Amino acid sequence: MTAYRLVRSTNDEIRRRTEAIQHALQDAAEPPLRLAGLAADVIGLADTIVDCSNPNVMSDIAVAVSMARSGLESSIVNVEINLKSLHDRECKERIGDKLDLLRPALRRADLLGTKLRRRLT
Repeated sequence: MTAYRLVRSTNDEIRRRTEAIQHALQDAAEPPLRLAGLAADVIGLADTIVDCSNPNVMSDIAVAVSMARSGLESSIVNVEINLKSLHDRECKERIGDKLDLLRPALRRADLLGTKLRRRLT
């Protein structure tokens, strides 16, 4: 928000403001990308333990998967909205590639959630 508040009276100020905004957008993508990666890891870990876990913890695993999926999806959305405003094509592509690697975990979470719900009912 600080970058958006910068003065833009002259061409030089406009350029500096634009650069500051672009830098801030790049920086803003990193925390949700890290969170998305952690959420995908949780989904993957849950998938590896579901078949060897005590039946009494299936609901706990289901909740963990649901929460991780929510964190993953909201993080992806958060990054996508900032990507729209990025001008640096290389940076945009690099971040987009990271998102592409994370998106399959959404489907994995959906499948795992369905599997867990079947076991719970």
